Amino acid sequence: MSNDNEVPGSMVIVAQGPDDQYAYEVPPIDSAAVAGNMFGDLIQREIYLQKNIYYPVRSIFEQGTKEKKEINKKVSDQVDGLLKQITQGKREATRQERVDVMSAVLHKMESDLEGYKKTFTKGPFIDYEKQSSLSIYEAWVKIWEKNSWEERKKYPFQQLVRDELERAVAYYKQDSLSEAVKVLRQELNKQKALKEKEDLSQLERDYRTRKANLEMKVQSELDQAGSALPPLVSPTPEQWLERATRLVTQAIADKKQLQTTNNTLIKNSPTPLEKQKAIYNGELLVDEIASLQARLVKLNAETTRRRTEAERKAAEEQALQDAIKFTADFYKEVTEKFGARTSEMARQLAEGARGKNIRSSAEAIKSFEKHKDALNKKLSLKDRQAIAKAFDSLDKQMMAKSLEKFSKGFGVVGKAIDAASLYQEFKISTETGDWKPFFVKIETLAAGAAASWLVGIAFATATATPIGILGFALVMAVTGAMIDEDLLEKANNLVISI
Repeated sequence: MSNDNEVPGSMVIVAQGPDDQYAYEVPPIDSAAVAGNMFGDLIQREIYLQKNIYYPVRSIFEQGTKEKKEINKKVSDQVDGLLKQITQGKREATRQERVDVMSAVLHKMESDLEGYKKTFTKGPFIDYEKQSSLSIYEAWVKIWEKNSWEERKKYPFQQLVRDELERAVAYYKQDSLSEAVKVLRQELNKQKALKEKEDLSQLERDYRTRKANLEMKVQSELDQAGSALPPLVSPTPEQWLERATRLVTQAIADKKQLQTTNNTLIKNSPTPLEKQKAIYNGELLVDEIASLQARLVKLNAETTRRRTEAERKAAEEQALQDAIKFTADFYKEVTEKFGARTSEMARQLAEGARGKNIRSSAEAIKSFEKHKDALNKKLSLKDRQAIAKAFDSLDKQMMAKSLEKFSKGFGVVGKAIDAASLYQEFKISTETGDWKPFFVKIETLAAGAAASWLVGIAFATATATPIGILGFALVMAVTGAMIDEDLLEKANNLVISI
């Protein structure tokens, strides 16, 4: 070998690690001197090779061995130092902070390890621990002499020595780093497992809290959705119900859409934590939808109730208007059939009964006795028979319908009585002239009832029987007796005037 290919002087080779460095000097290698000593002084040659080759290699080996023993502590100290910077020494690091720092350090170590592996695998492996300085030197020479002379000029032997020493550094570096990476990865996995366990526990606590506050959350969301709509100015209950129903219905649709998305998350969650989170969200969505549906049921029930109530009131109002018209038409019909005086008497009877209750039979009999003789003189046997016969043709169905309309028109609630038996008693009293049983019958059937209701029965008689003017006037007279003296007297005068 020629010294023309050597780089004169010594050079410092530095191999930078994650937190330390190797530094050593490679003196100029006198290849010719070494070659000359092959046949000369073996002792001098060995001294030369040990000084210039073996000692640098041995230094690298010892440094690597020392680092392998200490690297785990260095890595641990590095992690603790970084955590201390984050917490400023004022608190204990969180599990997430530990995981993050360990992940960052591990990533850097793995990156360094890959770099050392690439450096080490650039050439054939030389076991520096088991080789003598001469064998190492000869191995290097063999590597270098494989090059052509032109390549040797471009790649001096001194450069090869430096590269081989760098490969030696890389070998020991990757050896120590591989073990450290393994240890750190195990610790990181342990921390991740603890973090996942803590996260699952926290997730469960959050789930229980959210479940306990579910109704409040649902109401808050409804309020928020309602506030986004134009405000209702003095809304009616129906308007409020319509809006509330619309909001709840839309909320149910939105929750069901979230359910579909969440079901996909459950199937495709990358981690157990994410899956459990999606499962909890799914359970809460089921509860929220159930809450909204319960609200919707109540809203629909209230809407139906109000609609039914409105329809009932409308029907009642219509029935009242029909009853008022029916009563007005009745007066008109009485006028046409029996004359204006009879119609006017009917009006006075209805007006006089307003707000009063039926009198006792004793009061009615006492008042009626005053006018009994005049009535008996007025009513001939033929008249009595005609009136009684008219009641034989009583249309009970028509009578019931008419009584209902008259009662409604007069604004009273009638009693459920056997009107047919009352009419039968009236018929008997008409035939016999004894009215006491009739008045007692009224008191028995309708004691304390509204007088207007009794007027309704009297008017219904004219619609349900072919009774004539005299019979209708008599009916109004006995009805007036059950109300007050004045009405009886007016009705009695009408009978006498016919």
